[in-house]
Amino acid sequence: MRFEQSVALAFVLVVVLAFSGCEQLLQPEPAGSLQLTIDGSAHHARSIGPEIDVEVARYEIRGESDGGERFERTTTEGQIEIEGLTPGYWQIEVDAYSVDDVHLYTGSQRALVTAREALTIVLSLHALAGSGEFSLDVGWPEGSVQSPAVEASLIPTSGPAIELEPVVNGATAASAAHEVAGGYYTLVVKVSEQVDGRTVLVAGAAELVQVVAGHPTTARLSFASINAPGSLEIGIDVVPGFRESLDVSITGGEVTAEYGSSVPLEGSVGGSPGNVVFTWYVNGSAVETGSASITIGGYVPGHYRIDLIAVTADGLEGGTAGGWVEIGVPAP
Repeated sequence: MRFEQSVALAFVLVVVLAFSGCEQLLQPEPAGSLQLTIDGSAHHARSIGPEIDVEVARYEIRGESDGGERFERTTTEGQIEIEGLTPGYWQIEVDAYSVDDVHLYTGSQRALVTAREALTIVLSLHALAGSGEFSLDVGWPEGSVQSPAVEASLIPTSGPAIELEPVVNGATAASAAHEVAGGYYTLVVKVSEQVDGRTVLVAGAAELVQVVAGHPTTARLSFASINAPGSLEIGIDVVPGFRESLDVSITGGEVTAEYGSSVPLEGSVGGSPGNVVFTWYVNGSAVETGSASITIGGYVPGHYRIDLIAVTADGLEGGTAGGWVEIGVPAP
């Protein structure tokens, strides 16, 4: 009797374990989640940009797993949590749009979602592929330059410069529209005059430019006053004036120094942008790259426009600051 009871009990245990195992097999694998942070450093307006709103109003987020599952989300924030994802590899894509539904930036990343875990990823955006139009208008006071010549170029973060070749017409100069790949550039403009067979720089400036694919950008530089060659007093108004993505400043400038003395200048960037490359321009001519400081010395008497352009090492963020230094006339 005991033997038969033992056999029956063992049979019941086997059945219970079998059903328990089947129940576990039938249960779905626990889901994972995704903590997505969108790196928006690529979409801050620069000094000069297209005549459209380039601020991001919303992000369209899509995901597809290797198994064919999909999700879609829309958010106005740079961070979002996406729950209930089946473990495995997912392709994540993000598109950024302006308030006017202009497609500005895009980015994608492959991510491995794990059961019961929240995967944290940072997805960087970049300028939308394609070309936009860029043109340049430059002006100066009538009669201030007798034999003007204007040089202008767009310098990308990598690759050769784009020469704009403005055509002079009286006290203005303009370049025809150029097809330029969407992205960020340094615009360098120099106004010169022929004096006794020599080309003498009388005005210059450097600015950051943003070009958006499918849209025109026009840089309008107006030199308010130009001194005779040799004194190089420069005033400039830039229209339009867009917000900088990096808060760049110069200390030590806007002073009058005695002839023969030197003026140290120091550049800085607010916040914590990481590695930053500084480029200093004096009257539109690059005089120092890489260093956060320069010394203005050895110049003839006059007023000198100082432009500082700071760009992060990855080329995605930039900002500008401007100032001046006056070198006094030596005592007789």
